Amino acid sequence: MIPIRDIKPNVTIIDWEFIAFLIIVLLILIFTTIFLVKKLKKKNPKKEILKKLQNIDFNDSKKAAYEFSALARFFINEENKGKYEKIVNSLEKYKYKKEVPPLSNEDKQNLKNFIKEIHV
Repeated sequence: MIPIRDIKPNVTIIDWEFIAFLIIVLLILIFTTIFLVKKLKKKNPKKEILKKLQNIDFNDSKKAAYEFSALARFFINEENKGKYEKIVNSLEKYKYKKEVPPLSNEDKQNLKNFIKEIHV
């Protein structure tokens, strides 16, 4: 007579494929989240305007006067309102004419100082 063999207990098998699948899904979620955060990050329009102000070409006095007058008004507050108006009034001589003189050193320095004082 043959002896009865008992059934062996179940062997636990580690399912590495499922763990690998979870890791891949987590990595995809992390990269997607990082991409969306960077993509949807709200840009500050004042920073772009400040860059334009900082890149004004002072050699073209007419263009510099118009650009400064148009762009610097976004940064007017109670502290620098008087200074802005004074600078814009001094820039009037560079506008509305066909040919204008080059920016004076005093006007250039006033424009540069105003731009330096801007904080975004």
